[in-house]
Amino acid sequence: MKNALPLALAIVARGVAGIVWGTFRPERAEALAAARPGTIAAATAADHVGQSVTVEGIVAQVPIAERATFIDIRTSYPDEDFVGVIFPEDFGTFPNATALEGKTVDIGGTIQLYRGKPEIVLRSASQIRIE
Repeated sequence: MKNALPLALAIVARGVAGIVWGTFRPERAEALAAARPGTIAAATAADHVGQSVTVEGIVAQVPIAERATFIDIRTSYPDEDFVGVIFPEDFGTFPNATALEGKTVDIGGTIQLYRGKPEIVLRSASQIRIE
């Protein structure tokens, strides 16, 4: 009986440590961190639907399709945290979109959800800035 309390405490501590690690593991902290004041991290963009914000993140990929160009932030489709979308009528405004791959960018505008993913539609070159 004397050894039961330390064993129970050890079991509880291990469970709490697992929960904390699962919630605050380093790669999640990196995804949630915004580098500068006035921006939000791409991982938190879904929390700001309907708001006009500036989303900051590293461009993982810029796939170009006939119907749109997609600026995938942090990870590639289908696991991207956030997407900047350029429709064909605005392709000329962003002629070198693929050059953004690997760069940290700020994308400004109103966040909307498309198929459960947060996105900002880019119409003007002033909506995107390379850091």
